[in-house]
Parts: sequence; C-alpha cells; structure tokens
Amino acid sequence: TRTFVSAIEHPAVLDSCPGANLVLVDEQGVIDLAALDAALAAADDPQMVALMLANNETGVLQPVVEAAEIAHRYGASFHCDAVQAVGKVPVDFDALGVDTLALTGHKFGGPQGIGALVVRTPDSANCFMRGGGQERGLRGGTESVPHIVALGRAAEVAVERMDGYAALADLRDRMEARLIQATPGMRVFGGDAQRLPNTSKLMMPGVSSETQVMSFDLAGIDVSAGSACSAGRIEPPYVLTAMGVSDADALCALRVSLGWDTTDDDIDRFIAEWGRIFERAGKTRAAG
Repeated sequence: TRTFVSAIEHPAVLDSCPGANLVLVDEQGVIDLAALDAALAAADDPQMVALMLANNETGVLQPVVEAAEIAHRYGASFHCDAVQAVGKVPVDFDALGVDTLALTGHKFGGPQGIGALVVRTPDSANCFMRGGGQERGLRGGTESVPHIVALGRAAEVAVERMDGYAALADLRDRMEARLIQATPGMRVFGGDAQRLPNTSKLMMPGVSSETQVMSFDLAGIDVSAGSACSAGRIEPPYVLTAMGVSDADALCALRVSLGWDTTDDDIDRFIAEWGRIFERAGKTRAAG
C-alpha cells in the first residue's frame, strides 16, 4: 500500500485504510517524524499520509505542520483528522498546510450527525456519494440545512469561548499534580507533550479501568477507560500500546475530560473519590 498513517489514529481512519503502513510514535504519543521521512523515502510513489491533530485518548497534539511538509516533499497528499481538536485549540487550515481536514459538530457543542471535510482544492478528495451535484460534486444528496446552520453557530460559540477553554489546562495540571502527590506509582500518559487543555489520561496503579469507571459512575462522575468509541472493550488501549505502555499499566488507564463549565469544586470532588477508590482497592488487595 502507498498510504501511511500514525499508529495512534482513530479507528475511523485506521479502518478506512486497511493494510496502511503504520508510523510509530514515541513514549509521549507523538509521531516519529524521522520514521515518517524514512518510510516515505523508501516507498514507491507514496500517495497519502494521515495524521490526527490531537489524539482522542491522550489529548496529545501532533506536529501536523512538519509532517505535512515531509509528505509533500515526497509528493503525497496529507489528510488531518482534527475532530478532537476543533473547538478546544485554534485550528488554522491554511497554516497547517494540509490538503484535507475533517471535523465534526458534536465535539464542540453542535448536533450529532453533522461534520465537514475541508478541502484545499476540489480535486483533493474523490466523490464518495453519487446521485447529485451537491457540494461541488463531492457528496450527492440534499443537505440538512438545520444541521449546517447549527454547525456554523456552534463554531462561532466555540471561538468565543476559546480563551476559557485554554484556561482549563491550568485546572487540569493542578489536578494531575495533586493526584501524583497522593498516589504512589500514578502516571500521566503523554504528560510531557503538548496536549489539549481539557484531556488527561491517567493510570491508577493496581486498579483496573473497569473498576474505576464503575466506581466513579456510582459516585456520579463520568469518566471513561478510553475513547467513547471504544467503550465496552477490555483489551489494552492500542494507543497506549503504541506508546510502549505495558499491558498491566494500560489496563489501569482512565481518561478524564474537563468541560468548559468544570470548576475547582468538580476537581476537588473527583480527587476525593479517586482517593477513596484507591484506598478501597488497597484494602481489598491486602485482605486477599
């Protein structure tokens, strides 16, 4: 195949590119640009590179500008999945230098079922739904005007609230620092990389992700073991595996997402419940 994708792409990309060449990431979950360059240099007429702007599990931001420059140097087009990033950090299509970029409304307050594919030129994407000349011939079918209007309005509101979202990084960092201090052996995956301001991938040592999710749920706190799209799975998250995390640690991982209305009181409540769960698990292990 002449398609190259990072090993941490969302399943929507990975499953759309069966047999694609996987490009490795480092221990922080950032794509290895040297590996990408080497893979493209060794390829016979590479066609496309796909790299997300922000990972949906760790929140780690990827060097899309640099990766796109490498892809174009070898004549490959570049697709960016910006679904997780839009609405949380500034996204400038022209500055990124990509050929196509995907986003979806429900990630920044819009309705489910509406998204957008931004294309640099009409020939950047092939028609994938025939039956009409809508959307410059790229996608046939009558458009849902209410959804489109709602998407646009949600984007306007997201821009207005961008500064407030950026402030969540300080709230998140203070939360992580308190958890590290209170929990021996606790880890923050991707903590040394640039991340989305609201996302934290944590590891509570010795306590399974499933136990944590159920315990927090009983306390009225919504968290997840991985991305929402992987809910219900019990195998180690492939994103953490790609980062070199052991199965034992990966199966104790938890994703915490802060919202625009998250407060200090919410963080205090979460940390208090975290401590209770960790303490209960320790007593259970001691009794066993």
